[in-house]
Amino acid sequence: MPAERFGHPPPIVQSMILADGIHQDPSTKKWYILGTHNIVAVPKFPASIPLRLYMAITETHGLTTLRIRIIDVDEDQGPIHESAHTVDLPDPTRVWEMTFGVAVTFPAPGNYRIQLMAGEELLRELRLRAVVSAQPSPPFLDV
Repeated sequence: MPAERFGHPPPIVQSMILADGIHQDPSTKKWYILGTHNIVAVPKFPASIPLRLYMAITETHGLTTLRIRIIDVDEDQGPIHESAHTVDLPDPTRVWEMTFGVAVTFPAPGNYRIQLMAGEELLRELRLRAVVSAQPSPPFLDV
């Protein structure tokens, strides 16, 4: 999201974390991140896996469309997941914390990238490895 196109610089992602579970305490509004990881292990492929992302973003200016893309590391295939989330983040001095849950079907073992974008601007990227294992990853926590 170049400044000349939107009149301001793109948002700044202070953190983006992949976790098994993310919980917000209703009384304190604090976030608790459980089971961070960068590898998913499954007995066979293709494999459908729920993923949960926590992020903290600042330097925002009102309605912002955040896109989550998951692609193979070499971009040999198209995205295996793509979703858009419009959020209202009006105060550029505030750090906005949020979570997104996405269901992804990984077609094969390999290295993948989870990308957070605003428009066509890449804001942050995580690497994620998908492997075959008799010991699957712990289940997604719904807390």
